[in-house]
Amino acid sequence: MRAPRPAVVLAALAGLGIGACGGSLYDEAGVPKVANGNSCNPDTQHLCAATGPVCQANTDPDHCGAACDVCPAAPAGSARACVKGAGGVYACGFTCVAPARFCATQNLCLEQSVAACGDTCQVCPAAPPNGTAVCADQGGGSFGCDFTCAAGFFKTATGCVRPAAVATGANHTCAIVEGGGLFCWGDNTAGQLGHAGAGGTTPAQVFAGGVVTAVAAGAQHTCAVHDGVVKCWGANGSGQLGRGTTGASDPAPAPVAGSLPNVIQVVAGLGHTCARTSAGAVRCWGANGAGQVGSGSLSASVPSPSATAAIASGATLISTFGSTTCALLSGQIRCWGANGSGQTGKGGAVSAAEPTPVVVAGLPAPIAPPLGLLGLAVGNAHACALVSGASGTKKDGLWCWGDNASHELGDGGIAPSPALAPVQATVLDNQARLDGLLGAGAAHTCASRALEVSFKCAGKNDDFQAGVALAPGPIADAADVVPGGQLLSISGGGAHTCALVDLAVAPATGQPAIKCWGRNAEGQLGRATSPAGSSTGVPELAP
Repeated sequence: MRAPRPAVVLAALAGLGIGACGGSLYDEAGVPKVANGNSCNPDTQHLCAATGPVCQANTDPDHCGAACDVCPAAPAGSARACVKGAGGVYACGFTCVAPARFCATQNLCLEQSVAACGDTCQVCPAAPPNGTAVCADQGGGSFGCDFTCAAGFFKTATGCVRPAAVATGANHTCAIVEGGGLFCWGDNTAGQLGHAGAGGTTPAQVFAGGVVTAVAAGAQHTCAVHDGVVKCWGANGSGQLGRGTTGASDPAPAPVAGSLPNVIQVVAGLGHTCARTSAGAVRCWGANGAGQVGSGSLSASVPSPSATAAIASGATLISTFGSTTCALLSGQIRCWGANGSGQTGKGGAVSAAEPTPVVVAGLPAPIAPPLGLLGLAVGNAHACALVSGASGTKKDGLWCWGDNASHELGDGGIAPSPALAPVQATVLDNQARLDGLLGAGAAHTCASRALEVSFKCAGKNDDFQAGVALAPGPIADAADVVPGGQLLSISGGGAHTCALVDLAVAPATGQPAIKCWGRNAEGQLGRATSPAGSSTGVPELAP
């Protein structure tokens, strides 16, 4: 073998580094070169007279080109090679070894990095505030400059923002971010994410601009207050989009019919929607076969906002999930809609076509100081209220009513199912509370004191929605959930739960983030799980 020629010059061709030596399989008269009486294969071989003569592979770096050079050592991140160049000439060069790739500007193999990213080896620009610049795989091995956001922040097209509120639907989740942007992820079979594409774990921005101040996620539709106007999108089979019609789904947000001024809260159920104004008026629309619009009738649907008969003003909070809605009003809880499991709290199983007072045993109605109503949460067939008052009265605490088949009433399953009258959630509840937070999913309930770093959930747990990170069991009576920060709010979905927490345990520093757990088959947790789409009982950042 011959020693490497020091005068070899490296050049770039098709992402490969090559040298300047070359050769031909034919002599000057056009006669094929031979080795040991046999012709070399003109497509794959060349003749090395100095070694036999013998035919050598064209790509052999130890016998490269007409001079049969031994190729020199390759640069870092590459392997020496005998490379085919222009005119079929082979020359010494090098090929890049993954994860390095050829950087033409430097004639080197470099790993993808923010200092040399993509085919052009560009230097990535600085990341926006609360972000980190990265050279990211765009799919198919193509890299490009991008950025990631710090823990708890949402990534938008232009930067990183913090979440300010979260709402969970049957199989999707939406969040308002600081500045008023709205993002949704999860199931999108009816366009409830605000676009016509596929759903999944990646948050989709609903509005290009403007400010969202309230959002509600229903079974397969979503509504929000955008620039002061109530707009809805998704399924509309029962008129739940409020456009005056029933029919096909529509992924494009559009205003509800009529005038709904000063709306500060929206809630969405299985096929109906309700809104609360700053004056405490409640108006509902959509499915009404069980009286869920609350106007006193049982018409099949009311496809545009209707005045809810008994609540012209004074409501301070509303909640819904399936086909039942409840409101806090002047020290009273009033519910209307489906009542098959006693979830309206009026007793019996007959639907309530208008807001009806809930009678909590042993408590005055309306509740008078020092007692007060702090929280309200409605599930698919149950409801709970948080009563606050002087410690030791045995009247303050968590009261629930309705379906208890999965122990969602928080009493350990002691009360019969359904419980037609409110019972005290003695297993789930933290007594002597002066404040608290409450959230209900389809068949589970979570409760906590405000700003606590742990809380409890009870009810159905087949998808870990109660937060038990063990083998999923059908029921949890008082599962301890540690979300990794001070609790700010809780929202229960069909079989998943999300909480808004302050990532700083103590003292609070204004670092809100969303933690979710439970079912993820539709991507509603906003993150990948292993195996893909599996449930998890561990609260983790979303999305």
